[in-house]
Amino acid sequence: EAGVSTQSIKNVLQNMHGGAELVPITSRDIENRKATNVREEHADDINKLIEFFKDYQDQAMGVAIAKEFPGVVHKICRWHVVNKHMPHLTNLFGMYAKKNFKDKFYSVLNHPLTPVEFEAAWQELLDEFDLQKDSTLDSLYCQRELYVPAYFKDQYCGRMASTQRSESSNFVMKKCFVNKHTALHRFAKKMLDFMHSRKMKESEESYHGTSKRLTRSKWPFEIQVSRIYTRNVFKDFEKKMIDCTAFDIEDNPIEGETCYLVTHTNRSSKISWGQHQFKVRANKENGEFHCECKEWQHTGLFCVHLLRAFMRIQLNSIPQHYILRRYAKYAQQELGFDRNDKLLVGADGVTQLYRIKDLTSLAMAAVRSGSMSRAAHIRTREVLAKLDKDNKEIPPDIGPSTTNMHQESPGETSNSDRKARRNGLIRGAYMLKTEQRDASGLSQQH
Repeated sequence: EAGVSTQSIKNVLQNMHGGAELVPITSRDIENRKATNVREEHADDINKLIEFFKDYQDQAMGVAIAKEFPGVVHKICRWHVVNKHMPHLTNLFGMYAKKNFKDKFYSVLNHPLTPVEFEAAWQELLDEFDLQKDSTLDSLYCQRELYVPAYFKDQYCGRMASTQRSESSNFVMKKCFVNKHTALHRFAKKMLDFMHSRKMKESEESYHGTSKRLTRSKWPFEIQVSRIYTRNVFKDFEKKMIDCTAFDIEDNPIEGETCYLVTHTNRSSKISWGQHQFKVRANKENGEFHCECKEWQHTGLFCVHLLRAFMRIQLNSIPQHYILRRYAKYAQQELGFDRNDKLLVGADGVTQLYRIKDLTSLAMAAVRSGSMSRAAHIRTREVLAKLDKDNKEIPPDIGPSTTNMHQESPGETSNSDRKARRNGLIRGAYMLKTEQRDASGLSQQH
């Protein structure tokens, strides 16, 4: 590993033993020993790497991520955290199988909406099964802020709080396209087939998403999102519209005129720790909405509590800044294009669409760099405003058709001449075919 040469090792051994003739091993023995050390070092290296990350997933990875990705929220995978303690948890699951400990354990990890709910649920779980001194559960509790969803509701994740996208792609790839016997060159081709199938699936979904949807109610805000959201997102929205009818809502004058208390009408005794009442602020005039569960901050989608408040205040339209583009049917919309774009050509023969695409990449690069600081933002606005003013003073050389803007060379045939010649050829071919048919008919009569 240190890169020490064989000759250097021999020199050290000669000094230790008092001469080359007294060294008990040869150069070949040293080479063999070095090769053996390399094999031992590389043996089971994958498991060693996994164990390293298991032992230092909090310290080493946290420090590295904070250094290389400043401002990024670092969380660890819940599955790996729980799986690390699975041998002991399996014993607990079997020991308290009749008391349904397994379902209650995962319910405490997944269902609490706030840290207060989780703390109450965890303490109730320990008291019910008398596990206050269990070292495994104590270790899981100490890391709760790094993997329990209730502790990072303020962080936006877009309904993707794990590596589920890559994991689902791996699953589809291994199930439908490749296996352990697939050769490497075939694997590359199968990967292209996989990407093509995903794009076709996305295109199919985009096509079906353009159809008009029938809403289950006549609420104006539901009709509004039915025209914007994708099919899957709107399906989830409709389910929440039904679920929100299980809540009562009343005014909360202590917090303010636009504040309400949303309470579940059918409280479950199985979840005694559940927070069944949530504070909601819904200001129809200012277009400001907020719920204590913070689902919109976490996913960008409305919770059942806010939907219940929308019904209470008779909301007609949801403000545009509450509808994220990633959930819209036209999230992947490209540059504007109509049937006349192909006719807009400059004097140099370059289309306007090409110029737009060429300048868009440069403009977006300037926008991204200009958004990194306040000084850059101000500077970018000034430069773009001045550039737009200067460009408007330059006379355009773009026209609605190629005939007007394209200068013909002396020996070049115009579009009208080409069109006339093409019509003449078609007419001549038609006449020739008619004469042949007539001649064939005469020969048959004779």
